[in-house]
Parts: sequence; C-alpha cells; structure tokens
Amino acid sequence: MEAIAARAGVGKSTVYRRWGNLPDLLADAVDTITFASAPATTGNERHDLIEGIIAASGCMDPRRQRVISALLGSGLDQTELVDALRTRFIDATAAAMRTAVHEPADSDWPTASIDLAVVVGLLTSLPQITGHPIDRADFERIVDEAVLPLLERRSR
Repeated sequence: MEAIAARAGVGKSTVYRRWGNLPDLLADAVDTITFASAPATTGNERHDLIEGIIAASGCMDPRRQRVISALLGSGLDQTELVDALRTRFIDATAAAMRTAVHEPADSDWPTASIDLAVVVGLLTSLPQITGHPIDRADFERIVDEAVLPLLERRSR
C-alpha cells in the first residue's frame, strides 16, 4: 500500500481511508480498467499504430495511466488481480499492433516479441522517467523511434 500511495502521489492514510487492504484496492482498480479494441485501420501503418496503441492502452487518461503503471510496476507479480490486469493490458496492446500492421488475428505476433515489450515498457515507465503523463507526442515518439524501426528490422 505504501508503494502504491507513493506512486499515486498521496499519503498512505489517504489510500487506507478508501480501501482497507491491498486486495480491495486491487480488485477495484482492475474492475474499473477495460481496454478498447483497436480502431478501424486507415492503411497508414504509422497512424494506425499510434491510434491503436492509444485506444488499446488507455494511457492518454493520466489517472488510468497511473493506476496501470502503479499496479504493473508495484512488485506484486504474484497477485492474481495484477496478473489479470497485465494480461488484459498486454493482449489489448498486442491486438492493436496486429491490427495496425494487418497481421492475422490468430497470429501470436507481437505477443512474444521485443516490439510489444518495448511498447509496454515505455507505456508503463515513461511517465516516471519524464515526470509527466504520456501525451500524444510521446505515443508518436514511441511509434517513430521504437516500433517502426523494430518492425522494419523484422521485415528484413
């Protein structure tokens, strides 16, 4: 609870006033987080990757972004609720990337790829590194400077 309060930028007592224990907090957090399906593609891979990752991750909402980052980075890796959130977050992001590059829905790319690991890692850690919530420019940089170069290497 202390780590979650610190990541949220509030005192531990504030967290305990709302949730009596960690399982209650996690249950509420996971229950409120749903992930959108990827928007329709336009045929522009860069645009579709940016829009798809924004929609699927939900990370344009700073509050939601803080919850996802705090839960996934809290060190509570063995908690079923955290595992459920991680799976939903990763699956939604992977599906958006597959849609953007026209991979078949039954393809396992990018689920086990470095491409997805880079995107998920940046979405969950960039706010702590930069000191500000992820904005559209950050999504564009993630796609331009990380995802597209990785996809280019993949297609060789």
